[in-house]
Amino acid sequence: MQNSPKVVTYPIESVDNALRLLHLLRNRAVEYAPNNVMGGQLGNGIGVIEASRKLRVAPSTAHRMLSMLVYHGFAVQDAAKRYRLGPSFASLPENPNTPDLRAVTRGTLAKISAESKETVHLMVLQGPSVRFLSGIEGEDPDRIDSKEGMVLPAHTTAGGRALLAHLAAAELAALYPHGLPALYAATVTDLFELSRQLTSVLRRGYAVSLDESERGIAGVAAPLRDTKGRVHGAIAVALQSSHCSGSRLHQIGSMLMLEAKELAPRLDTFV
Repeated sequence: MQNSPKVVTYPIESVDNALRLLHLLRNRAVEYAPNNVMGGQLGNGIGVIEASRKLRVAPSTAHRMLSMLVYHGFAVQDAAKRYRLGPSFASLPENPNTPDLRAVTRGTLAKISAESKETVHLMVLQGPSVRFLSGIEGEDPDRIDSKEGMVLPAHTTAGGRALLAHLAAAELAALYPHGLPALYAATVTDLFELSRQLTSVLRRGYAVSLDESERGIAGVAAPLRDTKGRVHGAIAVALQSSHCSGSRLHQIGSMLMLEAKELAPRLDTFV
């Protein structure tokens, strides 16, 4: 059976251009770091003008396409405004504990969602990204849709920051050899500023993000640690930014820390 026909009977130009753009990003990553494309390296990237020239489309069209790839995690934009291969290309390493982590935390996620009426996620760190392992949608009519299965830059999400905060300074710097990719104007792009924010996360016990991974969305997250202090993931509440008073964020953060503490003994057997 032939899986890659040379002639497409019903070509769709927009889809064709998007796939060609993905190939361009991947090829740049291979050129830059052929042994690390799937391990967190994002490659040396491509600019809007170059993408428009390669695809033979207007720069505005290329920009819209790249923006959509960023939205779905297939590309990220760095501080130099170049687009690199995104975290959705990275594969989650084989880990026999992952299904157990979902099972162990399922009841806790359901409890938090019922009490807060908001959407709750379980997240794990994957290089400079976070993967949403599972999610339970809340009962609030304005609830955020579950992002289960998605991958986003860790520094833009509350769950990612809750996990990054427990890395050593050298480990954190190694994740961002090309700087911090930006999604929106509110996204932190300076590693020193991120480190300062992560210090506050450690002191407070929970992390917060506002309009940084997606406009109009806020997050509050706490790390999942066993009784020995080892971090295995994070639980995060996603809600509309308009619902976010300071007292509301603190209330959710305190709830997450309490639930995470109660889960700790059940995580001791995880590697």
